[in-house]
Parts: sequence; structure tokens; C-alpha cells
Amino acid sequence: MASKDNSNGKAAPAAAQAKAEPGPGRRRFLKTAGLAGLGAAAGLAVPFHQNLPQEFFPAAMASDNGLAGKEGLTLLNNRPLNAETPPELLDDPVTRTARHFIRNNGLARTTPARRAGH
Repeated sequence: MASKDNSNGKAAPAAAQAKAEPGPGRRRFLKTAGLAGLGAAAGLAVPFHQNLPQEFFPAAMASDNGLAGKEGLTLLNNRPLNAETPPELLDDPVTRTARHFIRNNGLARTTPARRAGH
């Protein structure tokens, strides 16, 4: 590594220059992390996906077609079901019912619901 002259006209030690510049390890990490993020956004395999919780669903990979009768809503995850309305669909003075989604915080019911009066 070539030494640069400091303000005294003396050559700066190579160790001091190495501390001032980020090393290849940091650059390699940032490059790899950026490429992994782009790959995930493009639909490629996510590294270490087996270590993620089963319910984990990245918001960047959400789809728009998961709910019948609720076109345009963004499906964020499916257990528990979670969707949101994009801001551009909320511009009307009165928001239509089809644009609403009531978020549930539990698991889907496993037994049929009882009808009123029975």
C-alpha cells in the first residue's frame, strides 16, 4: 500500500491509512446484502429461509390478488390474514365497503360458527 504525505511532509503509516478507509470486508458485506435484497424483491430464493418463522412474509413481496371481492387490497400475510388498502384507493370522499379490511389477530376458526337462535 503506498503511503501518502501528511501535513508535516512525512509519509503517513499504512496502518493509519487502513483505519481511515473502510475495508473490503465491509464493502463486500454491503454489496452482498444489497444483492440479496434485490434477489428477494425479484422473486429469487431467499438465503436462510429455513431459519425464518413460518408466518414471516416480507411486505415487499405482498400480492394484490389474495381476497375475493376486495380487489386492489394488498395482502401482507395470510396467517393471520392481514391486508391493507393502498393510499391511492382512499381518495374518494366516502370509502366504499369493498376497500375496507378488518384485520384479525387470531387464527382462523376451526369449528363452524353457531347461527343466532340455535
